[in-house]
Amino acid sequence: MSRHTFFTDNIGTEGSYVELSKDQRHHLFKVFRAVCGDEVELLDGRGTRALGEVDAEKNVIIKSVKKETPEEVKLHLVFAVPRKNQLDLLLKQAAELGVSELHPVRFERSVSQADGKERWTTLLEEACKQSKNPFLPQIHPAAGLEDKLNELSVRNIPVVFGAIRSETGKLKLENSAAWVVGPEGGFTDEEEQLMRAKGAIPLNLGPWVLRLETAACAGIAVLRQLIGVVLLAVVLLAGCTPNAANDPFCKKAERARNGGNYQSALALYRKAISRHPDAAELYLKTASLCDESLDDPAGAVFYYTEYLKLAPEDHPDVPGIRSLRDLAERKLYRRLEKKYADNTELDKLRRQNSMLLQNNRTLAKLLADSRKNANVQSAPKQAASKTSVSKQSKPAKKQKRPAKKR
Repeated sequence: MSRHTFFTDNIGTEGSYVELSKDQRHHLFKVFRAVCGDEVELLDGRGTRALGEVDAEKNVIIKSVKKETPEEVKLHLVFAVPRKNQLDLLLKQAAELGVSELHPVRFERSVSQADGKERWTTLLEEACKQSKNPFLPQIHPAAGLEDKLNELSVRNIPVVFGAIRSETGKLKLENSAAWVVGPEGGFTDEEEQLMRAKGAIPLNLGPWVLRLETAACAGIAVLRQLIGVVLLAVVLLAGCTPNAANDPFCKKAERARNGGNYQSALALYRKAISRHPDAAELYLKTASLCDESLDDPAGAVFYYTEYLKLAPEDHPDVPGIRSLRDLAERKLYRRLEKKYADNTELDKLRRQNSMLLQNNRTLAKLLADSRKNANVQSAPKQAASKTSVSKQSKPAKKQKRPAKKR
C-alpha cells in the first residue's frame, strides 16, 4: 500500500509506540486497511517527521525520526473570514503554500466571523498531510484591523495589501511579510488609509478584481517569490570581490538606493561597472535595481544577461538568476505587445527596423571599401612623392663652360 501521513502531538524516539486518535486509527485500519509491515509517515506540526511501521497487534512503532529545519521565509496571512466553503479552500491552500501564521481580522464589510479553532486545525492538518508540510500554521484569535497592524509593527513584520489601482509600492522585504486580504466587498477608504498610514505597502496583482481565496493564494505565492529573490541576491552578493564592494561609486550607489534615489543609484552603479567590468556582483546589483525599483525590464534583462556571462555555469544559483532574466524578458515583451497592439503598426516597425539594419550593414561595407581604396590610391602617390624628394635632394651637376677663344 502507499504510505499515508498522520498527525500526532507527541512523536517519541525510535522503537517507541505512537498514540493515534480514534479517528486516525479508524482511517488507518478501516479505511486504508493497513496490515502488519505497512509504513506510515507521522508529523507533529512543529517540524518533526517520523517513519512508523504497523505491527501484528495494530500498533505503530517508530522506525526513524527526523527534525526539519524551519524555513527562513515567514509568511503571514491577514484575512477577512469568508463563507464556509471559501474558508475551507483558503485554509488548505495556506497550509500547502507554507503560511506560518494565520490572522483572521474583522473588517467593516466582513460577511462571516471566525468559528471554532478545532475545525480550522483539522482542515490545516489535512492540507499538511497532503502536501507533506511538517509545520502546521499557527492560528491567532480574531482581531480588529488597527490592533493587528500594531501587533505586526511591533514584531517588525512588513505588511503588504492588495491594491486595485495599477500601483506597486517599493517592496523592501527580507525574510518575512504579512499579506492582507480584505472581504468580498473590498477595503473601505478608511481602512486603506489606515493601512497606508501604518506603513503598509500596496501591491497590484493584475487589472481584474480577484475573489478572496484567489487573492490570498496569489499574494502569498508572489511574496514568497519576492522574498526568495532578495535572499538569493543576498547570498550571491555576499561574495562580492573586495575591490568592487569597496569602490566609492558602489558605496554611493548603495546609499542612494537605500534613500530611494534609484536613478542616481543606477548612474553610480554604471560608473562602478566601468571601473570593474569583470565584477559579476555589480551587474546583479544593477539588474535587481532595474527589476525591483525602477520597473525597467529592458535594463533588467541586459544586466542579468551580463551577470550570467561572467558567473560560472555550475554555480547553484545561476538557474534562479536565469529565471529572473526570463521573467523580465516576458514582462518586456508584454509591454511592447500592449504598446503596439495594432499588428499593422508593429509589422511596420519591424520592417523599418529590418531596413535600418540592412542600411547600416551597407554603409559599413561602403565605408570599409572606401578606406581600402583610399589606402591603395595613397600608396603610389606617397612613393612618387618620396622619389621626387630624393631626386630634388641630389645636387645638380655643374656644366663645364666652353673655353673662350683668344
